[in-house]
Amino acid sequence: LKPTDYNAKAGPDDVKVQVKVSESCSWSSSSPVTWATITDEAAQSGNANVRIRVDANPGAARSATLIIAGERFTLTQEASKK
Repeated sequence: LKPTDYNAKAGPDDVKVQVKVSESCSWSSSSPVTWATITDEAAQSGNANVRIRVDANPGAARSATLIIAGERFTLTQEASKK
């Protein structure tokens, strides 16, 4: 994965994660939280980009670990500026 982590701003944000695997390798991606949504197909094969839509944060800083192609991707988000 590239990158393996990302620090999102408090407002909505979009993240692109590059997956490099062999052409015949199937993989999937999942998010355990509702505020970070995978907007591309969750299951693919070969090299691809995964896009993650991060909702605006209404409160305290938060973080989650997503699984992309069997690897951990750590997403953190700054606290709301309100």
